[in-house]
Amino acid sequence: NSGAARFSFDIPELTDGVDFVALAMGMFGFAEIIANLEQKEHRETFTDHVTNLWPTKADFRRMAPAVLRGTFLGSALGILPGGGAALASFAAY
Repeated sequence: NSGAARFSFDIPELTDGVDFVALAMGMFGFAEIIANLEQKEHRETFTDHVTNLWPTKADFRRMAPAVLRGTFLGSALGILPGGGAALASFAAY
């Protein structure tokens, strides 16, 4: 063992090898993109009815109880040891 990095192409991140999950997701994702691009059918988009990306005042009024409830539960459970952010976000959801 010489300790020399082999097959890393002078990229330090490649000395541990390539992660199988990242490689598989990249291969399947790339294949899906190519398969979707070669379809000749017309895709319908629904952007005609979109008027504004910001919520209206009525939307803010409707979401206020859920936001306050989630804020309270997330803050209360987020400070507990052991649970962390996962417990707080799950309970707030």
